[in-house]
Amino acid sequence: MAQLPPVILPRHTWVDIYAETGIAVGTKVIIHNNSSSDAILADIATKPDKGYGFDNIQPYEYLVSADTPSGVWAKSDRKVTLQVREA
Repeated sequence: MAQLPPVILPRHTWVDIYAETGIAVGTKVIIHNNSSSDAILADIATKPDKGYGFDNIQPYEYLVSADTPSGVWAKSDRKVTLQVREA
């Protein structure tokens, strides 16, 4: 499979990873943080709220989603670039 374009996270904005990449919902994904700032991720179908738990993805690190997530959302306090691919 060809590499997908990177996902750019604007500051303070939740981004639906599946919608941005075109990857089918429920597909396990590997996310690489290509930036010097961290981001948070949530495996949830709809945009998370403050009461939901998050995974932290550190600068230049990888994170693998749940086996069949109902959604994957990402957010950062700074502009962050993520590279996403199917697992």
